[in-house]
Amino acid sequence: MASPVGAAHIRNLKDTVTNVTNGVSELTLIIVTNTSSALTFLQVFDAAAADVTLGTTRPVFSAPVANNTMETLYFGPLGWYIGTRFSAAATTTVEGSTGAADGVFLQVFVN
Repeated sequence: MASPVGAAHIRNLKDTVTNVTNGVSELTLIIVTNTSSALTFLQVFDAAAADVTLGTTRPVFSAPVANNTMETLYFGPLGWYIGTRFSAAATTTVEGSTGAADGVFLQVFVN
């Protein structure tokens, strides 16, 4: 596997959709750490944060992250292509709009 050329670390991801990349990118690895005491859902969008309305805009995918755990999403040697911009939020339900508790950290590695 090739080494990533860029990385981002987002602290206390919540219901404010956050731009993680500045444009077209190839994701290789996402690590979500949930240090809170509640289940959270990572919502991933292929859109700029300004174009996303939580609870209305459908995410490309949502991943549950149990309390006090870490989830790793590896997209293989070819990665996952983002055509617009990678943005994300952490919520209490799979496609909801209520923000997760403090303690959700997102690390993203891109080529």
